[in-house]
Amino acid sequence: MEFTATQAEILVQAWALSSRGCGQLLMPWAYPDAVELAEAGWLERGSEDDGPSSWWWTAEAEAALDLSALRRTNQADMN
Repeated sequence: MEFTATQAEILVQAWALSSRGCGQLLMPWAYPDAVELAEAGWLERGSEDDGPSSWWWTAEAEAALDLSALRRTNQADMN
């Protein structure tokens, strides 16, 4: 999946907030990007009874980052 600039920003923020056990609130114009990320498994949508949706980093997203670290293809990474 190739990310738009907005999606990349959303993901970086979600990843950073996940270390504190937090989700993020987004401006309404960013929802379409967040929905696409959620459909792909990168984010999870949370909602409060009386408030806006929050967006959370998922375990699947964390696994994707872990797997990408294992797949080093750059010659400089090889021993």
